[in-house]
Amino acid sequence: MPKKRAVFLVLVLAASGVLALLAFILLKPQEADAAAVETPPVEYILNLEGIKSVTVKNAEGEFTVFPGEETEDSGAVPFIAGFEDCVMPAWDLNRMLEIPASLVSRGLVDEAPAERAPFGLDPPRAEVRIETESGEAVLYVGNDAPDGSNVYTAKKGDSGVYLAESWNMGNYLKRALDFADLAVTPPPVDDGAGAFVCDSIRLGGLVRRGEEITVVKEQREAASQSGLLASPFRLTSPFEAQFSMDKGLPALQGIFGIRASRAVAKGEDPASYGLAEPWSTVSVSGTLEKGMGGFAVRSSRPDASGNVYVMKEGSDVVFEAAASALPWLSVSWFDLMEKLIVLPYIDSVAAVEVRTPERAVEFALSGEKDDLKVRAGGVDLDVSVFRSYYQTLLTASYEERTDISPASLPSPFLEVVYRYREAKDPERIRFYSTGSRRVLVNYNGGRVYSTYSAYTGKVIADLDQVLAGQKVLPYL
Repeated sequence: MPKKRAVFLVLVLAASGVLALLAFILLKPQEADAAAVETPPVEYILNLEGIKSVTVKNAEGEFTVFPGEETEDSGAVPFIAGFEDCVMPAWDLNRMLEIPASLVSRGLVDEAPAERAPFGLDPPRAEVRIETESGEAVLYVGNDAPDGSNVYTAKKGDSGVYLAESWNMGNYLKRALDFADLAVTPPPVDDGAGAFVCDSIRLGGLVRRGEEITVVKEQREAASQSGLLASPFRLTSPFEAQFSMDKGLPALQGIFGIRASRAVAKGEDPASYGLAEPWSTVSVSGTLEKGMGGFAVRSSRPDASGNVYVMKEGSDVVFEAAASALPWLSVSWFDLMEKLIVLPYIDSVAAVEVRTPERAVEFALSGEKDDLKVRAGGVDLDVSVFRSYYQTLLTASYEERTDISPASLPSPFLEVVYRYREAKDPERIRFYSTGSRRVLVNYNGGRVYSTYSAYTGKVIADLDQVLAGQKVLPYL
């Protein structure tokens, strides 16, 4: 046999022997006591039974948690004494009651330290007294350990200092109010038509200077007296007005689902928080059959940090919230009202009159849609040109509120009158000169506002072009 082949066979046999030996070692049944890994016994800091209450005393105050009593309808609901009227998460309170039943040690730091102050245990950050059916135990909570996941603890009657999980100890360092549910108002209930369920909303407070605002819910299909597209809401005070869905709805939506950033106090004098004479108030009247009753909230004036104190009617808890999250706080009736004065559908109009001191032009309308016809002075006009002009007429709007009395106004320099095909009173928009870039305007002789003179200038300037059949562009 050649020498190289012999060497190769020797190597193969040697490798086979090594593999066989490894297989024997790996597959050999191991003795049970040699393979078993001993599990160290669990060491408890506290291992109590029959817990009746837990009393926490820390830098924030003192409070006692009770497990509550089971009823036929539901299980036991834990509560904090004196805070029974506050909504609090049962899970957190139950944890505070359950932890002493099996508080596991994460390690013994020192069996008998000469001083406990370095561990934050003399005095402790929190003292937790646990009352059980057989007596009382006391747990002390100290500083956070350097590892960032544990806290130093000790218990009465034991000289040792132990580590306990930070997650278990966190609730013992809180105030009672830290457990309060921060929901101040209920979330909105959709009415299925893009709005929310309620009967009426009232806005008041010092910020509104006696002009309380009332918004009522209407049927979406309800006819609008001014000819505006029907809205599910309407302003009824301080006067009757159309409601702006674009500007007003976001403000009202902010009334629902208010969540505070924190609970500040309970049972204290509201005057201490600027709530005895609130800066802003809101009350909602709801429809119970659709899942919502009524509620009311009052707010303080925003402070330098942009926060306000709020209280819900029927509760003595004061919450803090960001003013920016409450768009209704300082909203005025002018903010909520529709600024476009009238929006009559062109096919519902019998005639539009445009009057100036020099002349009056009446556009007579008949037919509908593609068959619409427009005449002025006995002459048929270009319908497409008139439609552009009509768009300009519809953009008449209120820009600013004024305190001017309608009785003090001079004669108008421009008047637009809409007459309808159905039995309905004409609607009149009158414009009055002020000698500036603004003009005054009112609707049907009512409240006076200001608007831009550029608008009235275009209405008058385009009039001759429309009559001549010349193309005009809408104002906006």
